[in-house]
Order: sequence, then structure tokens, then C-alpha cells
Amino acid sequence: MDALMAKQKTLQLMPSALHNINTIGGDILLAAAVFLVNVELLESGTRCWKPHLEGAARIMSLVQTLTPVDEPLRDYIMSDCIVTNDTEDYYSDDDDILSSTGMALLERAQNVDLAAWACRLDKPDTIASRYMAASAHQMATCLYVMQSFPSLLRWVGDGAYDALIDRLYNTLSQIPDPDPNFKATIWPTFIIGTTAWTVEKQNWVIDRLRRLTVAICWGFVYTAIDTLQALWRLDERNYQIDDIL
Repeated sequence: MDALMAKQKTLQLMPSALHNINTIGGDILLAAAVFLVNVELLESGTRCWKPHLEGAARIMSLVQTLTPVDEPLRDYIMSDCIVTNDTEDYYSDDDDILSSTGMALLERAQNVDLAAWACRLDKPDTIASRYMAASAHQMATCLYVMQSFPSLLRWVGDGAYDALIDRLYNTLSQIPDPDPNFKATIWPTFIIGTTAWTVEKQNWVIDRLRRLTVAICWGFVYTAIDTLQALWRLDERNYQIDDIL
């Protein structure tokens, strides 16, 4: 109830705060936007969070030109709100255009300097953990792009796709529950679940997601479990992944 009241109060005050950004401070507005995103994720994980995330991005671009912003807070927001490229707007019968677009997204994901990102925080004891979690996200992003552009598989090859699945599975297996970044592996675990067509792999994914609900009790984790189980039921009826993307 307290969270709901805080959410409503934040929504009421946000318009006025945006008009007085120089007085209030960009870091406070960014924190408020992230709060709204997280509340929606806690409630269900449905797409109600997306407008708040888009708002946070607009505030981010605004404060960079108008006001100083706390650097650690900005880094937290950038890492906490994982923004993926929306591929739903690409509708074309030209497989070459689709493949070229998918390849560009794939190369962009592969070119992220994971080591530099892992070393950005002044915490040497967490570098290895951060790098492993970042690697999982990088591989999951590449898989997501391949799934979103089925024609891209002709360029990449089934062998490379299967090898990427195996690498992601092995990487997640090396991030156990006590790891400080275990709770940051929800999305990669979901993505590996979209490739799990054996009962053994499906049980592994569900078990990991349920353990993640203990580490971070957010509604969107339960939504991820329900979505995967629905996907697997579709597969039992001979549907393919691209039929529902």
C-alpha cells in the first residue's frame, strides 16, 4: 500500500518537477523515473513499465545538457534499465534488408567492451562477477537478435547459433546463487529458456528462475516463468519460436 501511494504521489508531482528541473535537480528526477519503472516490474512485469523507462531516457538526455547529474546514479540507471532495440517495427519482405539490419544489431552487441564495463566500478573483488554477468547479457542479446530476424540464421549458420546457446548455458551455470550478480541474470535465463526444448533444460531454467524469485521478489520473474511455460506448450503443438515473436 505504501508503494502504491508513493507511486501515485510521484506521478502527480512529476509534471511540475520537470518544469523546475534546474531547481530540483536531474538526479532526483532520474531516481523518481527509475522508481516508477521498478514499481511496475514489482507489480507484474507487464509493459506498463515501458512509458516510465522511455521517460527516464528522455530525462537522461535532458539533464546531460541542462544540469549536472550524479555520475554513479547515472551509471546505475544505465545498468539497471536494460534497453534493448525494438525490432517489432521492421516489416519487410526483403530478406536481405532484414538480414542486414539484424547483422548490424548483432555486431553492435558483440562490439561492447565487457572488460571496460566490468572495471568501471572501484570494486576489484567484483570485476570477475560483473564480467561474467555482462557476458551472459551479451550472448542473450545476440540470441534475441537472431530469434527476431530468422533470416539472419542463414548468414550466421545453425552451428554458430547452437554454439551460442551452449556458451550462454555454461556461463549462467558459472553464476551461482551466492554470486553478487546472480540476480542480474534474470533476462539471460529467460532467453536461454526460449531455446530449451528438452524437459531437462526446461526444468533447469524454471528452477533457476524460481531461485531468482528468492533473490529478487519481483512480479516480472513470475511473468517470465508463465511466458516460458506457455511457449513450451506451444512447441508441443508444433509451433516455432518465430510464430509468436
